[in-house]
Parts: sequence; C-alpha cells; structure tokens
Amino acid sequence: MLIKNTTKLLGVQIIGKKGVDKRIDVFATAISYGVKAEDLFYLDLAYSPPFSTTKDLVMYTGMILDNNLNQGVKTITPQELVERKNDGMVKTFKL
Repeated sequence: MLIKNTTKLLGVQIIGKKGVDKRIDVFATAISYGVKAEDLFYLDLAYSPPFSTTKDLVMYTGMILDNNLNQGVKTITPQELVERKNDGMVKTFKL
C-alpha cells in the first residue's frame, strides 16, 4: 500500500512460505524509515548466487511499482489476467 498521491510505502502484505519473514523485515524497516517505492530497487541486500537471484523480490517490487507509478507502465490484476486469457488475449505455452 502506498500513501495517496505519493510513492511512500504505508504497508505490505506477503503470502508464501519460504523467505516471507525476511522480506517482511525488509519492508517493515523501509516503512519505518519512510522509503519510497522507487527506492526499494536500490537496496543492497545479501544474496547467495547458488540459491537466489542477484536482486531480491523486494527490489523487483520496487522496480514494478516505479514502472507503474512513474514510468507509465500499466499493470493488470490477477483477475484481469484470467479474463484476458478466457477472452483469448493471452496465450500460455508449456515447454
């Protein structure tokens, strides 16, 4: 959640199993310090190449929010994705 008319974080909700506690800690710290959505991408978080990507999901969240709020990139909801798939606008492929 963002504060209206700003990109300042107000809250976050994560559903999952592995790593959720770490990411909630990062978001809670960011919120405590008044970090804006676009600042999340620049966090310097620890990682281990065999087990994770170089950019954490928190950082990708910041990138997606920045693209949507500041760069004009439109996002869609999961429901919109299902509707588009049902309408034939989205194709899925299995490799």
